[in-house]
This record gives sequence, C-alpha cells and structure tokens, in this order.
Amino acid sequence: MMNGTRFRWAAGPLGRWAAGPLGRWAAICLVFPVVFGSSRPAAAGDDSGSCQGVVFAEALAPFFDRASDGRVDVVAIGDSNQAFGGIGWDHGWTLALSERFGLYATGLLSAGENAGNGSGIGYTYQGFSTFSTGAFDYSGAPAVLDNLLPGSSPVAPLNYLYLPEGESNGGFLNTGVFTEAGSPLDTNAALRFHLASAEFAGVGPGSCQLSIRLQQPPYSHLVSGLVTSTRAADYGARDVTLDLPAAPRNAALNFRPSPWGTNLVGPFLAYYMRVENLDRDLGVSFHTLYANGGQSARDMAAALLSASDEQLSLYFSRVRALQAAPRAVLVRVNTGLNDRNETLVSLGPAAVTDADSAAAFSDNMTAIFARIEAIWSLNGWPPEELYYLISVSHPVSTPDDAELVSYREAAEALAASHPRTAATRFDRLTDSSEMLTNGWYQAGGGDRNHLTLAAFEALSRREVDAARPLPCRGDANDDSQVNFSDVTAILTAFNQCAPLPGQGDADGDRLVRFADITAVLTAWETGCN
Repeated sequence: MMNGTRFRWAAGPLGRWAAGPLGRWAAICLVFPVVFGSSRPAAAGDDSGSCQGVVFAEALAPFFDRASDGRVDVVAIGDSNQAFGGIGWDHGWTLALSERFGLYATGLLSAGENAGNGSGIGYTYQGFSTFSTGAFDYSGAPAVLDNLLPGSSPVAPLNYLYLPEGESNGGFLNTGVFTEAGSPLDTNAALRFHLASAEFAGVGPGSCQLSIRLQQPPYSHLVSGLVTSTRAADYGARDVTLDLPAAPRNAALNFRPSPWGTNLVGPFLAYYMRVENLDRDLGVSFHTLYANGGQSARDMAAALLSASDEQLSLYFSRVRALQAAPRAVLVRVNTGLNDRNETLVSLGPAAVTDADSAAAFSDNMTAIFARIEAIWSLNGWPPEELYYLISVSHPVSTPDDAELVSYREAAEALAASHPRTAATRFDRLTDSSEMLTNGWYQAGGGDRNHLTLAAFEALSRREVDAARPLPCRGDANDDSQVNFSDVTAILTAFNQCAPLPGQGDADGDRLVRFADITAVLTAWETGCN
C-alpha cells in the first residue's frame, strides 16, 4: 500500500520488470501518480546548482576520472583546521581519498616540519619531531640552499633539517618517516623511500645512507642503500631513493636518512621525504602545503607571494614527480573563518580596501591562484593539469554566519569564471544543528571554529563524494548496482536535492526527477562498472 492505495505487481517484481524498457516505463508511470502529490517538497526550480554540495563539480571530473585510471595529487592550503594536531582536513581528506581511490604514496613531508616540532601532518604516517634532541638545525644553511626552502619559511609548517659541516649525529635518534602497520599505503607492498636533499659545493666530508627498519619490536633492519656523498660541483637539490621489496610485514616501518646506529655526517640538509607504493599505478596522494592557525585567504596569498620561485618550484616539482603524463593536481583552499577578521587590503588585482568583504575574499583567492599559475608557467607545465577547489569553512550557526555565506557566494562566482575550478557548499552538506547533535564541534560546541576527528572524517567523505562524478550512472542508491532498489531510492527522494551519492540521484545532476528514471532504465541492461 502506498499513500492509501493498494496495488499488486503481476507475476513477480513489477511483472518481471514489465519485460523490456517500454514495459518498465509503463510500470513506473503507473507508480508515479500513486506515490506523488502536491505535498512533496520541490527542489529549487530546475537549477541543479542549488542542490550541489560542490558547485561546478563537473569542472573537476577529469581530475577524478584520472584518479580512477592513473595517479593524481591533491595539495591543500588551510588555516588551523588543516592540520589541527593530526586530526584536521589533512587526516580527513587523506582517509576519504584512500577509501575512494587508494593511496599510491604519502604526501610530501618536510624533513624539519615546524622547525623540528612537528605539526601532525600525515594520515597513518608522519615525520619524526627532532627539535627536542638538539641534534639538528632548522636554519642557517648556505643562502643558495636556504632559498629552496627557507629556514624561516613563510609557508608554514615547511622546514628543512640541517646538520652543518663538522658535525655528526642522528644515528641513535628517530628520524625520517614513520608509517603505521595499518596504513592504506600498505606496508607489505614494494615501497620506495624518496629523500629530496641538498648538494654542497666543494670537497670534504658530508654523507648519508638511506635505510629502512621495523619501527616496532624487534626493530629489525630491513635494507640500506649505499653511502652517498653530499658534495658536488655546485650547490643544488638532488633526489636519493631506496627500494624495499614486497614481503609480509604487517608492521610499522621507519624510513631513515641513516641506519640506526650510523650517524649522518655534515654538511647534510634534507628538504622533503616521501614513501611510494611501487605496486600501485593509480590512486591519490595528499599534501599539505600550508597549515597555519588564525590565517585568512590574504595571509595564505601573502605567504605564497613571499616564497621564492625556487621554493615553490621545488615543492610542486616533487608533488608532480611520481605521476605519469598527463598529470593532474588539485589545489584545495580551505578558509573563511579568519577572513571575517581581516583588516588589510586584499592582495589580488582589485586591491579591495573593505578587507573582510566577499570582494576582498575573492580577490585574495585570485592572488593565490595567480601565484600558483605563475609557478606552473615558469616551469613550462601544462595549465590544464591544474585544478582548484575553494572550500569555504563549515557552518558555525543557524542561520549561518552572514560573512561565511557571502564568501561561499563569492567562491561560486569565482569558480564560474575560473577554469577547472569548483566551490564547496558545506551548508548543503551539513548544518550546525547536525554538527552539534553529532558532537562535531570542539569543546562540545563551545568552540565552533574547530572540529573533532569524527567531523573531519565525515565531512571530508561528504566533500570528496560531492566533488567527484557519480560513480555509476543509473545507480541511485550507491550500492554499485542498477536494479529496482534504485527506482525505490528515486521514489523516496523524488523532486528533492541529492547532493551526495546514494540519495536518489541517478544521472549526476544532484536533482531527483524523471531524468533519473531514464538513467536507471538506460543502465539496466549493462549494469554498473
């Protein structure tokens, strides 16, 4: 019985689906007048944009398509929520991407992260904090090397790790990259340790020897590379790698710049570290370029503008290095909360004096885009491999903060005019009532600017799902099949928004309507791949 009307299917489920597409249409048409009346809530006109959790998500479709058949990278820029003690967007987005596409490598970890104090960058992997040991420096390298990643880098928390000439240390310290046993990177796979380090002009001492060992009892040594000199004809950057064959380990691993018990010999300087799964030729790697508390889009733009071309070129070249052409890099910028307190003129071409306005927000975002695109142009990289997602901060109240609302609208307008750009509408993916009920704000709702681990994970999954194309056209309930249950999902949500997969949308326009029935019928015979 539906809406008080009793009916019966003939000879099995919908007359065995009414023997063919035309019969299926006829059967569905019998159902619709029974199920729907004028009391059903309607989506806002026919504008699917009003239903999209990520507006202009179609601009990112080539990126996510590439993630399904090749390697892609996401680079994130954000405020305190980007890292937030290891449970920020860095954690949530890496988790969500690994679940949807698989993780082919760790992100770039700066070897002296946050001047050796660490920042919680990485999901089931991290760089070791080394400041408390007193063994290394995080500034003071020769100027030409410091220019590649300044010891006082404006792009926090990036820092190098430095051992000056005449010093020898680190053999009995935890250094390098640590991966947990259960990491989606898969510690049993064939792995490659990448170390981006410096070369020093001249002759003399200076060496390292990459090594990998278990980071849990019995702390067995697994493999070491050759001892390599840090000396060369001139100053510059180099890459050193070490491979670990696949084997059943199910253990935490430590990827080190020297074997346990063997000191590094200065001069030695490490910029970035990364671990690659050699068995995976597709999937995603997630990087945090900037994570700094209390920062607005203007602050983020200022940091990128202050960074040297050499610094940003080194960073992005290492981001792109493990992909095959055509490459794809998505830059996600999460900001908004601190923009409400901005007092300085915006840094884009418009130089807006109303510093906390939507116009200033848009101008600062434009400055971020322009700086990154200048690095792309400088290096001769194809502009079409670069994508953007403007992710204005989560809702903080009901109704939501008026300035955050205005920034979301500005982000949409910017995405409409800028190629390969989309904008997240967190107000369509959640609201403050749900966030309070689920305990997604810090301090039980007392701190609504910062989120809990559960929030970062749940909202990252929602944002990734809203940004990527519908996994299977015709699948309205996100079970990777096309059958009558998809029709049920459409009937349940008919004439409503479906910003996420599984909510009744079968054709990918984020609205639930007759076109979704057509999508189900079209895919019925071929099924879901």
